[in-house]
Amino acid sequence: MRRLFLLLISAASFHAVAVFAQDAAPDCESMSTQADMNQCAARDAEAADKALNIQYKKTRAAAQAFDKQMEGSGASAVETLTAAQKAWIPFRDATCNIQRAISGGGSIEPTLVAGCLEQETKKRTEELKALEESFHQ
Repeated sequence: MRRLFLLLISAASFHAVAVFAQDAAPDCESMSTQADMNQCAARDAEAADKALNIQYKKTRAAAQAFDKQMEGSGASAVETLTAAQKAWIPFRDATCNIQRAISGGGSIEPTLVAGCLEQETKKRTEELKALEESFHQ
């Protein structure tokens, strides 16, 4: 009975350590494992996506102001911006899916895909920023 108790305590301790290790964020300045690289790349891609969403809202607001100023004298800037963004998302995803083929399904795949997503998203954020500026001219 004592043996079973010790076994259960050991198993519970191991589980707690495994859960803690899983939840601990890696030091992205000195990554030592592929899992750390994958997690850091995903974090960077998520940060780029958040920045894109902030810029998209700014650009959309500028497009709305532009449409109001132009009073219907042409194509709607908001409608074309929305259509372009909706088309860009599957384009970005397809572009980055090429990285899945390159990785051959290896453990580096998440790092390659997330790196691509980050890069493509940052490029789009800059495009949206330039577009916002053009609406203000």
